[in-house]
Amino acid sequence: MRATKETTWRIGAFAAAALALAAVPVRATVLENVTMNFASGATFSGEVGFADDFSAIIGVDGLLSGGGYGSDPIGWVWDANNYSSGDGNLSNFLLDAPAGSSSHAIQLAVNASDPTRLQFTTGASFAGDDNMIDYSDAMVSGTITAVSSVPEAPAAALFTAGLGALALLARRRRAAARP
Repeated sequence: MRATKETTWRIGAFAAAALALAAVPVRATVLENVTMNFASGATFSGEVGFADDFSAIIGVDGLLSGGGYGSDPIGWVWDANNYSSGDGNLSNFLLDAPAGSSSHAIQLAVNASDPTRLQFTTGASFAGDDNMIDYSDAMVSGTITAVSSVPEAPAAALFTAGLGALALLARRRRAAARP
């Protein structure tokens, strides 16, 4: 059987789609429900997003309330750095506004040595002020529970494009088979 130009194009398109899907590692944002109770009576409750390899805290959507802080939405992370030391430790600031203009900062420090069970940790950050509000209001209790993994947008878009290419190939094949 001789390969036609159409068959060669189909094989090439299929190979390109398969390579595109295989070339990019699928990354996800790991979401955790975090609740922190502080000495002042304040509570932070919200979802915190971690890089899939737990190398950084990359997002937050929560609320700091009580303890003289009012009702303060927390929706910013200081930056993409990890401000901790020690194996598996991870810390950063959760903020109520972009860095430099925030009025409250929650220092969140966790140990991710066992990614299936994150734990609060102490003494891990550069200043040792872990799990506090504004360096003075210490956490007295808290919980971390897993929510889910959310695929990152570029990986999801690439996957969708690959599925679209496969659907186009199937449609052309069906159209060519009709008399």
